[in-house]
Amino acid sequence: GGGAAAAAPAATVAMPKGKRGKKGAKAAGGGAADATKAAATGPASQDLPSKEMGLLRSISRYYDQKQYKKAIKTADAILKVHPTHGETLSFKGLTLAALNRKEEGYELCKEGLRHDLRNFTCWHILGLMHKHDNNHEEAARCYTQALRINADNTAVLRDLSYLHLMMGNRQGFLDAREQLLHSKSNQKMHWSGFAAAHYLCGNYEMAYQVVCQYESTLVEADRVADYESNDLIFFKIQALEAAGLYERVLEVLDSKSTRKYLMDGLTWRETSGRVNLKLGRFDVALPHFRFLCTANPENYQYHRGLHMGVLGNTDALEMKACALSVDAASLTAEQIDALLREYDAMDQKASAVQRIPLAFLPASHPRFRAGIDTYMRKALRKGVPGLWADIKLLYSDAAKAAFIGGLLEGYLAATASGERLPLVEGVVDAGLGEDDAEPPTTRLWLLALVAQHHDRVGDQSKALEVIDEAIRHTPTCVDLYMYRARILKHAGQPEAAAEAMDQGRLLDLADRYINSKTTKYLLRINQTKRAHDAIMLFASKDSRNPFDLQTVWYEVERGHAFRRLGSHGKALKMYTMADSHFATYEENSYDYHGWSLRKMSLRAHAEMVDFLETMRGDKHYVSAMLGAAASYVALANAAATAKATAEESGVKPGEMTAAQRKAAKMKERKAKAKAAKAA
Repeated sequence: GGGAAAAAPAATVAMPKGKRGKKGAKAAGGGAADATKAAATGPASQDLPSKEMGLLRSISRYYDQKQYKKAIKTADAILKVHPTHGETLSFKGLTLAALNRKEEGYELCKEGLRHDLRNFTCWHILGLMHKHDNNHEEAARCYTQALRINADNTAVLRDLSYLHLMMGNRQGFLDAREQLLHSKSNQKMHWSGFAAAHYLCGNYEMAYQVVCQYESTLVEADRVADYESNDLIFFKIQALEAAGLYERVLEVLDSKSTRKYLMDGLTWRETSGRVNLKLGRFDVALPHFRFLCTANPENYQYHRGLHMGVLGNTDALEMKACALSVDAASLTAEQIDALLREYDAMDQKASAVQRIPLAFLPASHPRFRAGIDTYMRKALRKGVPGLWADIKLLYSDAAKAAFIGGLLEGYLAATASGERLPLVEGVVDAGLGEDDAEPPTTRLWLLALVAQHHDRVGDQSKALEVIDEAIRHTPTCVDLYMYRARILKHAGQPEAAAEAMDQGRLLDLADRYINSKTTKYLLRINQTKRAHDAIMLFASKDSRNPFDLQTVWYEVERGHAFRRLGSHGKALKMYTMADSHFATYEENSYDYHGWSLRKMSLRAHAEMVDFLETMRGDKHYVSAMLGAAASYVALANAAATAKATAEESGVKPGEMTAAQRKAAKMKERKAKAKAAKAA
């Protein structure tokens, strides 16, 4: 059945002698075929007659084809004649595990080992079962024992190397990959794995040398400029850069072989610009970032490189996303003018080209006043809901916040009387003709922006007045209800905020974003049933279990809600579900290791390994674990309280009368309420 198939380990083993048919290998899939080949090279310490040997081979075939009942029947036929044959016992155990009879399966595998302790296949099968159960430590021990019997088995060595990565043992991964390369140096995957292992262990220069050595084995006439060649080039460069050998990075970037097989010109320029910045050659780096800003003016990474080239510093090298290191307070007038000259030469239609100068210009600068006026007017007329999220970072400067506030009040007064948005001195209104009126939606988005402005400066009562006017203007605009909910939350009214968010959600039940926001707001006020009903609108028709959505934030927030309500058992269930998602991410990464090394995607592989080792530092995971710890403490305190109550009354918990149990429960509820209030 489907459940049995789902429970089967991903890879299988075959006979210690002979070969499987092509049909069986194909049915098993790539992983099963590799593992079967691994077992076929292992020595056998118990021989069977030819008839039983044929039956034993058929067990592997039946297992690969998921015909588990036939496999068990065949194994029983062999064991009837040879009841102590280790491999047959192990194969039967593996098949029983696939049928969700794991305890019996493990017992049979161990019994098989007791009868044939020096059998490679028995150790391999036991390792496969442990691997399927994510018991990586035990699986690695079994594989290590199997390799003591057959040290050159490449499939088991490969699996062992991945297990070392799953356990965070990078040195073990390196040792296994080195052994693989020595055993079969004609396979590119073994070269890429060895290079990746050195990189992960911090041996960056050695990783570079391994790739160079591999490239020297290639026939020049057969090489082409493809993805593999391109990725190998940038992996070598990344290794040298990580080692701090910046001069050698530039040599590789400018070499003839690099230019011959390079495909990604943008990454070449990014790397060249970044390395020249690290070397302090700002005049060399600057042209690269000018080119990149022209190619993609919305990429803030390129703008940060441009700023560093102009200002002669490396302050923004580690910044991510849309962060900027330039601000008016840290720049001189000459530096501001230099930056302005760079932006004046760019395409003025790009949003980032208009927005970034507002960050480094002082509030008193005429270009800032004209720039913010033009930027906001254009967005208000186009109806850009994210305008506030874009400009709110400017509010870290009090002078800019005050000027924007005055500008918004002027807009509001003008549109209230039916006039067009007023212009800051020196600004030409190119958006509308002389006789054109403001679009009706301009007033709507202006009210929304003004409300968020008042919320940001701490005047929530005024913000509510303005957002209510916006809702009266256009009561069907979903975004307005989200803004109102956020204002109410900041005003300390979480219940009203949740109701406002839900009111907006009902206007568009197909909007996943506001549905998720409503769910979170409801959970913050402990409305777990309503939150569940809301989020399940986006579950698949075949499943009504929120676990299938893999929404970690939902499970963590719901767990916190249950904990505040004193339902610590339900809270722990939610926290456990959140933890299981991270375990699933880790488990699913196993196959990625082999895929990335085969495809020579060594940079992506290194990023993946780093992610796996740091993902449990994610804020949702940390919050879940802290919540689980608090629930365990609360449960322990409740148990101690119940015990103390029983001791005071002189009666054991199991011997209490109904009245005594009621009194104990009342005392426990009071303790829970006190703990929930403290939390």
